[in-house]
Amino acid sequence: VEDTYDHLRYIRESVMALKMLSTPNTEIKFDERSWRKCTADPDFFRMYVDPMCVTLWMYKLQWDPIIFADRIVGVMTLAAEKEDPDSRDKAMSNGGLRTYFEDLETRGYWKPCTLDTGHRETYLAEIVSFWVDRFVGFFHTPPVVP
Repeated sequence: VEDTYDHLRYIRESVMALKMLSTPNTEIKFDERSWRKCTADPDFFRMYVDPMCVTLWMYKLQWDPIIFADRIVGVMTLAAEKEDPDSRDKAMSNGGLRTYFEDLETRGYWKPCTLDTGHRETYLAEIVSFWVDRFVGFFHTPPVVP
């Protein structure tokens, strides 16, 4: 199989990035200059396809201090949904909150570690979705860190 779009390289580099980011190591240094280049690039999709940008993005999500959180949404379970059939399924099943990081530009979404909502959407599903997106070469899912 010919790897026309370097998907195998992206997969390898993404897996190496995950391994590096998930290992507590004081030697890992965040490269602010490279991060600025990634975020300033007019090609928005560079953040999704450039392994260096994805690695820096994952690093920020994993290690940068959260300074503010808003839009807190409760988790809607199937049982609660059955009690109130007029509730909005998708918007409320996820739960979580939007977070702002120390640089005031980076935002994230914190999803509670809930596995028993009755829905398939859990933090594990989000992580798997990100990596499946990488492996099949779509590069459309933003980084997710545990």
